[in-house]
Amino acid sequence: MYGKKWQFVPVFQEAVVSDPVGFVRRLPERCILDEIQHTTGILGILKQEVNRNRAPGRFILTGSAQVLLSPDFR
Repeated sequence: MYGKKWQFVPVFQEAVVSDPVGFVRRLPERCILDEIQHTTGILGILKQEVNRNRAPGRFILTGSAQVLLSPDFR
């Protein structure tokens, strides 16, 4: 997990709203998604993607909110 490079991906509301599933599917193999709390709709799609491919360490989520409390995440 630590030997592979991570790619920083800023999350912009516009990119996710226009095609949220496509946005998540196009993410690099290992990425850091910054300020995830500002983007509605992405948490549920990320959860679906993790359920589809359970390889550990694909996403690091950063931000200043409790994303697990988001209704998006349930």
